[in-house]
Amino acid sequence: MIKMRKAKVTKDHRSEYTTPFLVKTGSILIAEEKESEWEGWVWCRTTDGTYKWYPRGYLKGISGKPGHFTLLKDYNARELNRHTRCQSFCERTTRAQ
Repeated sequence: MIKMRKAKVTKDHRSEYTTPFLVKTGSILIAEEKESEWEGWVWCRTTDGTYKWYPRGYLKGISGKPGHFTLLKDYNARELNRHTRCQSFCERTTRAQ
C-alpha cells in the first residue's frame, strides 16, 4: 500500500529540465566519482552515455565489475512544474511570461 502525503505549495516552481528521463529496471549503470551535498545519491552513466544522479537504494552492484550496477526498479527523474494557484501538479505552463 502506498501512503500519500499532502503538502501546501508556497512558491511557484518551473522545471529547468524539459526532457523526461526514465530508466528501466535491469539497466546497467556505471558509477563515477562526483562530490555531492546529497547523501545517498550516486552519479552514474547509462550505456548510451547519459549522466544522471541515481538513488543508492535503486542500485545493486554487479559481482566482479567494480563500479557497475544494475537498476533494481524503474527510475523516473521527471521534474514537475508546480504553482501556488493550483493544488494539483501542472504538467505544462502555457501562460506567456
